Amino acid sequence: MSKVRTLKIYFLLIIMALFIGCSKDSGPSRPELSVLSLPSNGENCNSGSSVSDTEASVQFSWTNSSDVSYFMLEINNLETQQKTTSRVIPSGDSNNIVTSKNLLKGYPYEWYVTSHSDDYPDDIPTSSKWRFYLQGDAETNSPPFPANLLSPNSGEAISLNDNGLFNLQWEGIDPENDNLIYTLYLDTIDGLQSPNDQYTNLASSNLLVSLQSNNVYYWRIFTEDSFGNNSMSQVQSFRVLDN
Repeated sequence: MSKVRTLKIYFLLIIMALFIGCSKDSGPSRPELSVLSLPSNGENCNSGSSVSDTEASVQFSWTNSSDVSYFMLEINNLETQQKTTSRVIPSGDSNNIVTSKNLLKGYPYEWYVTSHSDDYPDDIPTSSKWRFYLQGDAETNSPPFPANLLSPNSGEAISLNDNGLFNLQWEGIDPENDNLIYTLYLDTIDGLQSPNDQYTNLASSNLLVSLQSNNVYYWRIFTEDSFGNNSMSQVQSFRVLDN
């Protein structure tokens, strides 16, 4: 084989190697949603340590294997509606993110994480939303979480069935899995009026209710466990279309 031909083959191999190497470098990946780990969903918090009579340091952890510049940890006190937002920057190449925040004891919380990338500023995936209860020092049984109002959605316009009924649905969760009883508050004023007797002592988390067309309704759910602990959801509203 001539030297010229050998050189041509050599340079061709170099070019092919460079092309393959470049094709493998696809740049930073888009951010992906995080997978939450702790505190566990729907349970009493077991990842905290007391720092005072009123506060505990709670450890939050999640995993994410994509290229993320930073995370935003969102924590919402479900009773006071006070929200806390923290920027968390991943360290090194670790996919496991851990951070701690001081929170008030004796309250239910909801938390989630959004993933942010400087290379893809418009892609901000959001994790699932998890709830936990942070017990006070003297508590032996935790109250149920405020009910999650599922249907209708807040501000939704709904249609009634042929009998003028609609099935209201909600979700009740207790950290110790105690039996739950519900009371439905439903009115056309503000959701704060006294409930009808037929809407009390409900064992099911849904109820067919008779509604009037072309009206705006307000509703909330009072939840009580078998130990007498209780919680109240936020008020939501919906509109009934004119059938």
